[in-house]
Amino acid sequence: MKKIALICFLISTRIFSFAQSEKYLMPYREVNKWGYCDTSCKIIFSPVWDSVGFFEESKYAVVKINKKVGAINNLGKVIVEPLYNFLQIDKEIFIISNNGKKWGAVNNKGNVIVPIKYDHVFSFGSNIEVIENKKEGMYNSAGKLIIPVVYDHITIYSVRNEINSGGFLLGVKGKNKYKVNQLTGKSVLLSSKDESLLIPTLLEDEPFWGGVKPNQDEIYNLHREKIKQEFSPDAFRSIEGIGGYWAYAIEKNGKYAAVVFFTQNAKPELLTQYEYDRIYFLFPDDLGRSISGGSRFIIIGKKNNGTGIANEFGRELLPFIYNKVEKDQSYFLLWKKSKLGVFFYRKQASIIEPQYDFIEFVKDLYSNDAKGYPQVFSVLKVTVNGKVGYVGQNGVEYFKE
Repeated sequence: MKKIALICFLISTRIFSFAQSEKYLMPYREVNKWGYCDTSCKIIFSPVWDSVGFFEESKYAVVKINKKVGAINNLGKVIVEPLYNFLQIDKEIFIISNNGKKWGAVNNKGNVIVPIKYDHVFSFGSNIEVIENKKEGMYNSAGKLIIPVVYDHITIYSVRNEINSGGFLLGVKGKNKYKVNQLTGKSVLLSSKDESLLIPTLLEDEPFWGGVKPNQDEIYNLHREKIKQEFSPDAFRSIEGIGGYWAYAIEKNGKYAAVVFFTQNAKPELLTQYEYDRIYFLFPDDLGRSISGGSRFIIIGKKNNGTGIANEFGRELLPFIYNKVEKDQSYFLLWKKSKLGVFFYRKQASIIEPQYDFIEFVKDLYSNDAKGYPQVFSVLKVTVNGKVGYVGQNGVEYFKE
């Protein structure tokens, strides 16, 4: 415990500097110890942990030392002492376990409010639902068992035609349904008439139907014929369409060019020369017009034995010097001589030249700028010589050997 207390002291010495630093806290590795830094790699919390996680919803993060896990808040204060083998953050509740089979919970004051004896534990509104031997019950945030663990299922329901009725807990035992008081746990058996008036408070969203619209096939066939008439019978190779314009790749003597229909019935217009070994289209809805220069789409192409990116007017956005370029998440992966790099294409696009053995997207961190506009900062996990570290979309490495 003395070692844990020392760690708490080391972390607390960095609280003042955090208040004046960047808005994101990044896991930072120095040799074999982990702490946190800002996006410019200014150290915020000293590297004293064996491993650390990202801050969930910018509030709490899982930390590990001496093979035990706990949690800290974004001021560096230890909320859950590192005493457990497993810990998961669920809103303001910390789900804990020593063997990964039986679970309990700790609140954000570090107090155990659910004993470690249940098969499943998770947040349920302001309460905590528990499951044991396939039976469900519920604790409140103070750690009191308010609903006994006797129900097959617990959910929230409202009464039809009672718009302001709010919601109540519905407990199911076999074929019977009970209206359960969240404060006292007392239950009332519902009659068949009562059951007929029940509606779920949280309705499932209607399914989203993707794919090609029914009339798109007709449009594509029309465009195919126009391309054949304007260029050659064998010119048509690949097809993309979005919004009010349609882009296609056409081929001549083994080289590809891009054509576009700016309206459905327009004449196809040749936008690039026949200079690409291949063409794939990506659209600004995916990219943001800042990087594509106001273009309707961009091209991942290959020419002169190198792969790069250009817009439909041929302006180079990424040099054609890479062995391979492939879209992944919010960036393009770049391959060069068996090394990996990244091209981010958001507002402040940046190229991280290939230098890593492995790259994996970790997460996007969200915030708002001074005007309230949403901002996104992407984080990657990289491997160099067998060691893991993190890299931001700004190209800054959050590790030091």
